[in-house]
Amino acid sequence: MASFKVDVLKENKALERENEGLLKQLEELIAKRDRKVQEHNNCIAELNQREQDVVSAQKTLDDATNRYEQNNKRLEEEIALFKQVVDIYRSQIASASDKLKSRSQDYVDDNKFDNQDYTSRSASQYNNLSGNVKDTVVNEARSTFSF
Repeated sequence: MASFKVDVLKENKALERENEGLLKQLEELIAKRDRKVQEHNNCIAELNQREQDVVSAQKTLDDATNRYEQNNKRLEEEIALFKQVVDIYRSQIASASDKLKSRSQDYVDDNKFDNQDYTSRSASQYNNLSGNVKDTVVNEARSTFSF
């Protein structure tokens, strides 16, 4: 019986050492789990921040796209207006050239200049054009210096 008691005590000590080792492993696993949970929470917080950054960047992109499109439209309108100015200028040059040739020919024919009207465009066309230029400049100033 004494040997049985010794065997039981040995087995008890072996089980206690194994239990201590398992408890130590359990503590390490709990600590590891806690670190992983904290890392997970940090990742979730970082993900939320990144999602907010994406939303903010998308809004900034949308705003910039709208400004670009508005600016592009304004510039296209200005180009059309400047083309109108160039067309008027070209017609004035052509008209002036024709009138100068006609006047020169008239002088060659009878050695005197006849009284001729030299206006090629009506004043209302210039006023309309001037109004368009003025409106464009005023609108540009408003959009540039809006408070």
